[in-house]
Amino acid sequence: MIRRILEAIGIKKTHAHIPAASISDDEFEELLDIICVASKKSGRLASHLVPVQQLDQSSFAGTSIGHISMLPKGHTWPMHDDEPMLPLLQIRVSDLPQCPSELREFEYIFIWCAIESSPDMPFELLSELFEMTSNDCDQSEILDFYERNADKISIRYSPDPSVIRVLALPRGSCFEVCESKDPHEILNPHVLHAESITDSIDHWDGVYQKFLTPEIAKRCNTLYDRKLTSHQEKKINQATGNHECVKVGGWPTNLQGVIDFDGKAEFILQITSSRDYGLMLGDLGIIYIGYNKSTNEWLSDWSSY
Repeated sequence: MIRRILEAIGIKKTHAHIPAASISDDEFEELLDIICVASKKSGRLASHLVPVQQLDQSSFAGTSIGHISMLPKGHTWPMHDDEPMLPLLQIRVSDLPQCPSELREFEYIFIWCAIESSPDMPFELLSELFEMTSNDCDQSEILDFYERNADKISIRYSPDPSVIRVLALPRGSCFEVCESKDPHEILNPHVLHAESITDSIDHWDGVYQKFLTPEIAKRCNTLYDRKLTSHQEKKINQATGNHECVKVGGWPTNLQGVIDFDGKAEFILQITSSRDYGLMLGDLGIIYIGYNKSTNEWLSDWSSY
């Protein structure tokens, strides 16, 4: 992780062909101190949304995941490709012990995603289909394949994180109770409890240069040229203070690249995958939500391992 920070700020490892020497105990403690100082400087207060109990499909006015039970008056449940969208998150802003300034004018935030459908078939059928498509077979052969094997093929439904809808309800707005929709019973709704945390910037983020002087960054690079054990790597990761969880505020957890919405929005919250509430986004992925207060525009991104 540290190497990625340093490369992001233009400091690259040299003499890569020379085997790295093991880091001494004193050098490791120095490196760890640098990381702890940088993490502390980048600390932001955030709200960690913790699942506390399962939620049935009755009306619920608080903060929940996998369940939305109210809408602004006059709004209908959002649709995509003729399917009701999945209710990802209902946030009652007053529940948040740490609230980003961008959300203080709102009473509720509602977030949905589209539903993705894909054939679910035995491995031997998948192999046959793969071979057919690899050989550029005719479309009629594909249709015939599905007709012949219709009794062995079912449809698997899952969240589609590439299509996100965000609806913010300003304070004092009128709203109506609605029925939470999950036609394929994909999600396992839970009540969420918000806890205050201090969140630090992810070490895989070019913004980290704001918290390291050039001299300290250079020293950090020298120390990280040393060979670290897996235990030492784990201690460094624990020192970063970036929480990979469902949270409002703080810093995004970067899985495959830096999340910055191309500079068009500020990071507001992230929704992480969990088997507890039935939300699997690719390979344990994360949905990120950003907001541009000046344009009143919500943006989303997502990534997975």
